[in-house]
Amino acid sequence: MNYEKITKTQARKMHAEGKTVCCLPSKANPWSIWWQPAPEIPTDRDFDKFCNEYQYYNCNAETGKRLAFYKEVR
Repeated sequence: MNYEKITKTQARKMHAEGKTVCCLPSKANPWSIWWQPAPEIPTDRDFDKFCNEYQYYNCNAETGKRLAFYKEVR
């Protein structure tokens, strides 16, 4: 799979439209065997609540303190 990095604003808009959006900690490589595949944000969940929960449990000094958002490119 190929991914393209997008901004949080673009990710929020795509999520509202029902499109697939993935997120990872900012230092994580989406093509790495350790983070593959990037987790998709469930369309039935609130975007901001999911991002806050995912960031709390998965982001730290080693993996990156913020989230990076990706869309799948075909």
